[in-house]
Amino acid sequence: MKKLLLSLACVLGMSGLASAKEYTINIADNGGTKAWTIAADEQSMTGALAATDGTVFSATVSKGTSNTSLASSQSDDLIKVYKNYGISITGKGITKIVFQCTKGYTDAFTLPENGGACEADETAYTVTWTGSADTFTGTAPVQVRISSMTITADDGSGDVVLPPTPEIETVSNIAGFIEKCTTADYPSVTIDAPVTAIYQNGNNLYVKDASGYLLVFGAVGQTYNNGDVIPAGITGKAQDYSGVYELSSPVTSSFAAGTAGAAVEPEALGLDEISTEQANYYVIVNDATIEAIEGEDMNFNLTAGGETLVLRNKFKLETIPTGEGYTVKAFVGTFGDAAQLYPVEILSESGKETVATPTFSVAAGAVAEGTQVEIECATEGASIFYTIDGTENWLPYTEAIAINEALTLKAYATKDGMDNSAVATADYTIKVVAPITGTEAMFNFVEPATLDPATEVSSNSNSPEHPLDGVTFTSNGIEVTATGGTSVPRIWACYNHGNEYRLYNGATLTVAGANAEILITSIEFAGDQLTAIQPNAEGSSSSYTWTDAEGLNKVEFPIVTKGSYKRADITTIKVTFKKTSGIADVEIDANAPVEYFNLQGVRIEGELTPGLYIRRQGNAAAKVLVR
Repeated sequence: MKKLLLSLACVLGMSGLASAKEYTINIADNGGTKAWTIAADEQSMTGALAATDGTVFSATVSKGTSNTSLASSQSDDLIKVYKNYGISITGKGITKIVFQCTKGYTDAFTLPENGGACEADETAYTVTWTGSADTFTGTAPVQVRISSMTITADDGSGDVVLPPTPEIETVSNIAGFIEKCTTADYPSVTIDAPVTAIYQNGNNLYVKDASGYLLVFGAVGQTYNNGDVIPAGITGKAQDYSGVYELSSPVTSSFAAGTAGAAVEPEALGLDEISTEQANYYVIVNDATIEAIEGEDMNFNLTAGGETLVLRNKFKLETIPTGEGYTVKAFVGTFGDAAQLYPVEILSESGKETVATPTFSVAAGAVAEGTQVEIECATEGASIFYTIDGTENWLPYTEAIAINEALTLKAYATKDGMDNSAVATADYTIKVVAPITGTEAMFNFVEPATLDPATEVSSNSNSPEHPLDGVTFTSNGIEVTATGGTSVPRIWACYNHGNEYRLYNGATLTVAGANAEILITSIEFAGDQLTAIQPNAEGSSSSYTWTDAEGLNKVEFPIVTKGSYKRADITTIKVTFKKTSGIADVEIDANAPVEYFNLQGVRIEGELTPGLYIRRQGNAAAKVLVR
């Protein structure tokens, strides 16, 4: 009898296990949280989540203490759970939920009610909960943005009903779609006619038909060339985004492969004919003058026929040449009440493209003696020429240039079939080295006027007036430099933290001793989103410490996307270091072989090039100038 009961228990146990299954839920497929209902007291909102097999779960997001507007949680494709908000998901026999947070933070939920374990995987950007409950309840310690989830459970709740699928309206051409963009509810619309692709760059796809131009914004799952005819049926939301009519949130499945057709040529318009009413038009402007705007790296002034518009490098062309006689092909965009142009091709008077202007690895200004400056050109295969003596005696660039005295460095680049680049110029002087005292250095970005060099605060996040790409800050023998990234480094006035040093995904932050005798043993960062600084060190998103007991002369920190953190916001950097001799094992023998070292303490092998060196023989060392 006992054996029979045991067998029955095993069967029942196996039956229970077999009934559990995985349910995959994509938030966008459920209409997002815009399809949810907000409670009358605005303290919560409730919606239904349908898995791919039709099984329905219910979900509720409740209001916490850190945000005054629950409605701001509503989104087309995400459940946004703000700090101290709660989320509850109800089903039958839930044992595991894996939240895909690819567009948001990866902090684990806290679980005040139903226990379990909650872990964040910052590599895959997922949050996993395991437990046993009919209702999962969690609270976001910072913020969680959920794009999809996989629920392991016995069954759905069975007592909720999905809201009706929004009706998709149909129009016969782009002009009809644009009319829908002027309605308040931004409906989902299908264009029931073919359109022709003009230009695709990232999430931007410009299309046209006989009735007008349109911007498709978002991933479409296809790659199109100019002239490709896209079959009828493209679908998405009709939206007016700051005066630009868009097909946003495109339904990927509605975009079929294109059929090659005649390339679309731009319309020749004078700048006096271009206004916000021409938004999304593909235009060509002839005989134009392009001028740089001081402190801007994306915006330029474009003048033609006595009129001027802003030329914004939205699509990241390798170079925006400056001068006269250019032909510019661009799309019309808007900024406020003004039109601006987004160039896709710029040709010189000769009809050729222009080689990208060379860039210098070290920003102009005062630098340490012996600083090595590298010259680069974004145009692949270009040859670079430079001069440092104030003449037109251009030399081919082959290796980094040492700055041992005040000089003006000029460079340009050439490539067959293209016009020469503009000349890049940088004036360098030798920095007066202050004596090093103690073993600490502090960089306070909250008060940028205290930095060396003193800098100013940017007010334009898209095109900062004071970019800091390659700028080196110095304090008590320590140098801090940041380069690269999806956007240039800048000092930014954050409403939460005050001024901060913003470094974006892809940037590299270098902390180094000014000479080889300085070995860094500790670097303490304060600020926000600091887990974007790699490699991982001890700390949190607001406090981050790197240590090395032996000490390093230089430490490099790549800035990476970490969860939703796409940048690091640094308020202060405190560096602790120790000093050691840059030249070790000095021989006592006065007749010992002569050795030469550069100013960083590295021994030089082979023939010396002109510059300053340290000459050592036995126990005697002196600085010498080689001409």
